[in-house]
Amino acid sequence: MKKILKDKLKRKQKYNIITALKDSSYTVGYLGDGVNDVGALQVADVGISVDSGTDVAKDSSDIILLKKNLSILIDIIVEGRKTFSNTIKFIINTMSSSYGNVLTLGASSLFLKFMPLLPTQILLIDSVSDVQHLTVSTDNVDKELLSRPRSWDMKFLLRFMLFFGAISIVFDFVLISILMISRVSPEIFRSVWFIESILTEVLATFSVRTKKAFFKSAPSIPVLITSVLSICIALIIPYTIIGKDIFGFTSVNIQSLSMVLGIVIMYFIALEVAKRFFYEKFDS
Repeated sequence: MKKILKDKLKRKQKYNIITALKDSSYTVGYLGDGVNDVGALQVADVGISVDSGTDVAKDSSDIILLKKNLSILIDIIVEGRKTFSNTIKFIINTMSSSYGNVLTLGASSLFLKFMPLLPTQILLIDSVSDVQHLTVSTDNVDKELLSRPRSWDMKFLLRFMLFFGAISIVFDFVLISILMISRVSPEIFRSVWFIESILTEVLATFSVRTKKAFFKSAPSIPVLITSVLSICIALIIPYTIIGKDIFGFTSVNIQSLSMVLGIVIMYFIALEVAKRFFYEKFDS
């Protein structure tokens, strides 16, 4: 091998070396700019060329360097891992909350004498919570997640959805039970559930976005801003003319609002405790 590498490698030799490394379970990157590099660029896991390379070499590459500086590859890797991590955050948060909300909504419809939420109210919940979700792509990522590559794990995502979705269902039914015992009107019921749904989903993001305790991992400024905005919308809109006339909400008294906030806080604490157990048991 030493003698081969000292000499000018031919196209077939480059191809064979890359193939041999991949067959030995290595992840291989290859940098080339000429016609004789095309085969190696195509077979490598990551083909890298330069802006001054031949057209066929650039067409065969995954990455084209515009500057003569290989350190940019480190930045590319870091950004790729950040993007992957934030994509996973978005998926697990959306899957777990949607799974819990849909099951709770369907189950409660079986024993309530009225619709738990109106269609327009459900759409509004999704729209308001998406204000925060749109900024998850800007979120900070824990350093441990940037130290090594990660891959898709559908079993992990499914476990996460079922585990944390179940917690969401439990607290939704706690709220429903209290409202049923209190014999509130359908309008109060929907208004309270609307506020609780958005607050739990927004705050859940701060828990599930990191394996650490939430206060040990700072979110990005955009995530903080949109979270505050979503919470403000949830708390204000039931009291507005738009909320009452268009979406069918009604004003919520301070006792009901305090009850919701208490449930939301208990839910967040439960997430933090459950998160530690979940990652110890299921995360590889």
